Amino acid sequence: MSYRSWHTGVTVLSVLVGISAFAASAPCEDLLKKAGDEYLGWKIPTDRFEACDGTLIDIGDGRVERTSRKCTVPGPPSARWGGTVVKVDYDASHVDVRNSAGTVKRVHWDSSTRWTKGTKTGIDQSRFREGERVICLGKYEHGFLATRIDVRPPE
Repeated sequence: MSYRSWHTGVTVLSVLVGISAFAASAPCEDLLKKAGDEYLGWKIPTDRFEACDGTLIDIGDGRVERTSRKCTVPGPPSARWGGTVVKVDYDASHVDVRNSAGTVKRVHWDSSTRWTKGTKTGIDQSRFREGERVICLGKYEHGFLATRIDVRPPE
């Protein structure tokens, strides 16, 4: 066995052992492949990627894939966005919300999103209209996914 084939075999084994050890942590959703490197973490809005260690990376020409590999930190941070509803698209299950600084963010919802109005739960989402004040709580999962949307009284 030549040194080159032995070295290649040891390198492949080291990589496999490293991946196995790395995969024994908390769940992770995404893998960014860019310029020959791989980063484990979560895709966040504005075409960026947050690696497990908190580093923000521009996706650029990279490719994000779903993975079963795991991080050593918990999932993506929880998120909060509040403001006035600018546009509602019930068919696409998203709403555009403008905050007090004028920044508009698209917030998505799904069947598990809870709709509330103060302490009242089970609010019918069809009552949710443009011009309403809302607070959206959720997480970044291929965009902002709301776990709760609270309709607030007008200011």
